[in-house]
Amino acid sequence: MELAINSRLLSFLSLFLFIFPLNVVAQRHRYPHNQGNYFSRQKLQEIQKEENEAENSLPKIFCAHGASVAGRCVCDHGWAGTNCQREMHCATFERNANGSCPVCQPNFQGDKCEYIECQNGGQESLETQNCNCPKPYSGRFCDELLTGNVYYYYNSKVATLGPLGLISVIPMICLYVLCEKICKEKTSETD
Repeated sequence: MELAINSRLLSFLSLFLFIFPLNVVAQRHRYPHNQGNYFSRQKLQEIQKEENEAENSLPKIFCAHGASVAGRCVCDHGWAGTNCQREMHCATFERNANGSCPVCQPNFQGDKCEYIECQNGGQESLETQNCNCPKPYSGRFCDELLTGNVYYYYNSKVATLGPLGLISVIPMICLYVLCEKICKEKTSETD
């Protein structure tokens, strides 16, 4: 029995003597400013403090749908953009190796299908992933032409352009009346 305990103790010591130097080598590799000496507890605390300060010195950024890692956003599944603010609109659940979409849903484009394609001259709103539509178009993609919008659009055009039309018609009517009067005078003189 004493022999079994001694052999276990011997194997434990040999294992300890094998693993401890590996740990020291790993620590030296991790901390390159070690000049071949073992670190004191104080030196290890200084190095750890420097690493924490370096991590805290990275700019704090807001990630809408993700986490800030090393000064940049790592987006949750289905989100893209610098601050993970753009929803991805992939047509399938499949993703390429780099996280991009093989196929986008209709009216979306980009590697990650995060950009909206606006119809009829609409402009993408960067904040909401919707389109700012010119009148009389509406809808998320400016693809809807509602009757109420059409009436409102053209009625407002008439209201703004109507007075201009009236101003241009009045001189023409005056010119017509003047021409008619001159013609009547000329025809009455010749009679």
